[in-house]
Amino acid sequence: MKGNINCGDPQYIEAFEVWVQGKLVHSEQKGNHGYLDTADLEHKALVKKAVEEAAADKSPTLPDSLEESQIKAEKNKKMKEEEDRENKKKQAEEAKAAKEKEQEDKKARAVEEAAKVKADAAAAKKTEAAAKKKATADAKKKKEEDEKRKVEEEEQAKQAALDEEAKKKADAEEEVRKAEEEEQAKKKAAEDEEEAAKAKAEAEVQAKADEARAAEELKKKEEDEECARQAMLEAEIHEAYLRSPGGRFASLFGLVCCSKPAAPSKQDFEPDMKAVPVS
Repeated sequence: MKGNINCGDPQYIEAFEVWVQGKLVHSEQKGNHGYLDTADLEHKALVKKAVEEAAADKSPTLPDSLEESQIKAEKNKKMKEEEDRENKKKQAEEAKAAKEKEQEDKKARAVEEAAKVKADAAAAKKTEAAAKKKATADAKKKKEEDEKRKVEEEEQAKQAALDEEAKKKADAEEEVRKAEEEEQAKKKAAEDEEEAAKAKAEAEVQAKADEARAAEELKKKEEDEECARQAMLEAEIHEAYLRSPGGRFASLFGLVCCSKPAAPSKQDFEPDMKAVPVS
C-alpha cells in the first residue's frame, strides 16, 4: 500500500492532507480536519475506515468537515501574538511621535498667536475701511433707488390716467354698443312679431281652404255613396221584378228590355194574361 502525507512543507502546512493509494482520506483544506494524531476518536475511526476502503481499491468516503481545527487554532494564536507585538511597537512609536508633535504644535501655536494678533489688527483696519466704503456705496445706491422709484411712480401715475381715460372710452363705446343691440333686438322682435302674424293669417287661410276642401270631399263622398245605394236598390228591385210572375212572363216573351226598368208597381207582380200579345 502506497501512502503519503502533505505536511512539513510550508506550501502544504495548511492543507495537511493524507492520501492512500492516490485517494484522499483526511484533509485540513477541504474538511477542516486538523492534525490526524490530535483528532478525536470518532474522526480517527472514520479515517481508518477510509484507509481500509482505499487499500481495498474502493472509493473511500472523506469524513465530514469539523467545526474546530488545531491547525487553524495554532495559526490564529500565532497571528494574534504577532499582531500584539506589532500593536505594542506601533503604540510606542505613536507615543514618541505624539510627544514630538506636541512640542512642535506648541511652538507653532506661539507663532500663530503672534501672527493672529498682527492679522487681527490688519483685519480690523481693513474692516473699518470696508465698512466706510460700504456705507458710502449704500448711500449712493439708496439715492439712485429713490430717484428710480420716483420716476417709476410718475410713470405709473401717467399710465393710470391713460388707463382711466381708456376705460371711460371703452365704457362709452360699450353703452353705445348695448343701445344699438337693444335697438336691433327691438327691431328684430317687431319683425318676428309681424312675420308670426303673417304666418298665422296664412295658416288660418290655409286651414279654411283645407276645411272647405274637406267639406267638399265629404259631400262628394256622401253623394257617391247615395248614388251607389240608389243603384243597388234599383238593381235589387229589378231582380225582384224578374223573379215575380209578371217579370218571368215578360222575360219569356221578350218583353223585357236591357235598360233599367222603372220602379215596379203592384200590378207588375199580378200579370194580366189578356194584355200580353200572342204572336
